[in-house]
Amino acid sequence: MSEEMTIGALRDLLERHGADEDRWPERHRAAMKRRCAADRRAAQALAEARALDALLAEPGPPPPNPALAGAILRAARGAPDAANDNPPARWWAAGALAASLLLGLWLGLSGIADGGGLLSGAAQVAGADPLADIVELVTEPEGGA
Repeated sequence: MSEEMTIGALRDLLERHGADEDRWPERHRAAMKRRCAADRRAAQALAEARALDALLAEPGPPPPNPALAGAILRAARGAPDAANDNPPARWWAAGALAASLLLGLWLGLSGIADGGGLLSGAAQVAGADPLADIVELVTEPEGGA
């Protein structure tokens, strides 16, 4: 590499070798030092590399405590299941759901809700109109026709 190092080349070498000068390639070490001393952007790149090296050098999280892990597992096994804590309430909810399903089926098939349905279609084919019959009974004058 030439005596003058570009900021891109410096960043590339810092990413590869880190901020520790001892890890820098021997042939680039002097140019890297000069560039970092003369250029504010290069000095910032070196500071960022040092911060990353420090972060990576920190120890990881401590290993889990076996006693704590055992206590958590025991507590979890002994805790009541929220879904199974009241079986009668679950059966009541299932019964209500089944009843609403049956009611919906009955309303849909009987034609009460929309004036139509499976049974009313058959009745109309036969010529009978239950609603007209009711209206006729209610509006029919006394004594009949």
